[in-house]
Amino acid sequence: MTDPLVILTAATALFTAILAVFTILLAIYTGRLAKTARDTAERQLRAYVQVEIEKIDFNDTSGVEVVLLAKNVGQTPAYFATVHSWVDIRPFPHPKTGTFVGPNGQQQEAASIINGGQAIRNKTGGARPLTQDEGREIARGTSARLYVYGNVVYTDAFQKMRRTHFCFALQGTPHGRCDVALAPCHNDAT
Repeated sequence: MTDPLVILTAATALFTAILAVFTILLAIYTGRLAKTARDTAERQLRAYVQVEIEKIDFNDTSGVEVVLLAKNVGQTPAYFATVHSWVDIRPFPHPKTGTFVGPNGQQQEAASIINGGQAIRNKTGGARPLTQDEGREIARGTSARLYVYGNVVYTDAFQKMRRTHFCFALQGTPHGRCDVALAPCHNDAT
């Protein structure tokens, strides 16, 4: 007959082995849960910068001037924020696979801190005044539009570099109504 102490020892060893397996599984799942909680907290708290057009001014001598607002709609500051923006006449509709590249020598804005709920202004414009033909084409909007495009680069509170690309398509008359819409492409963020 088997000794009860041997049976009890074997049962204790088996139970301990099962407990060890479950403890390891619990540690793995707790680690995953902690990572998910950190990722969720970062998404909820980080800076999110979006761009809006505040004002458009068609000037016969200096061209088109646009005032942009880069707003932080997140909860923590966007550090070292710089806005790079340009205005140009492009074909309409713009090819979805093409990229917008600004002219060389564009003056870079000074880096700023954009606190949550606040905005910075950025003034941009075309390299030259519009011709009368260009003004008429933009008013019709059938084969060309005036595009305001660029990006905002910033570092969030979690030390990650972020980038917001924006592209607006403008249709209208220089001295009348001007419709502004997000272009169907080139609007994304990281």
